[in-house]
Amino acid sequence: ITAVELLPPFEKPLDGGYWGYNTLSFFSPELSYAWRRQREEVIDEFKWMVEELHKRGIEVILDVVYNHSGEGGLWREKIFQQWQLPPWNLDPQEIASLFSYRGIDNAIYYLMNGGGRHYLNYSGCGNTVNGNHPVVRDFILNCLRYWVLHMHVDGFRFDLASVLTRGQDGELLP
Repeated sequence: ITAVELLPPFEKPLDGGYWGYNTLSFFSPELSYAWRRQREEVIDEFKWMVEELHKRGIEVILDVVYNHSGEGGLWREKIFQQWQLPPWNLDPQEIASLFSYRGIDNAIYYLMNGGGRHYLNYSGCGNTVNGNHPVVRDFILNCLRYWVLHMHVDGFRFDLASVLTRGQDGELLP
């Protein structure tokens, strides 16, 4: 064994799924994965784990999810209630939780149409991140730098990376 790939280790909302693919805080290790459940301890514990793996010649690769966030809210229930309607017609006023990105600037962080009334859904999760907006692109790059420089991980596997190649209108970039 020369490397381990960790499922997304980032903090997520309470309904963020067992596997961690509904990330909310891309700079914070998931508190529930830590042995010591104090916020200030989880970072040290993650760094210790990486250091111990490195001592044994094992690289650490993180599965990262920048194509959507855990701020999608109740979209799953809406899809099941209105199963005959397309799942990309998700009214952010009606169904989205407000944790961070939506509150900072919904139209910058997510791909939307209908005058900002509907999330575009290229991720299958109802709220596709606007990865080619300069603010969001810098955010993603800063997150990656943080995990390399401060947490000492060796690489990343991008979940649905092709979603990040869409323009702000949702169309694929040339």
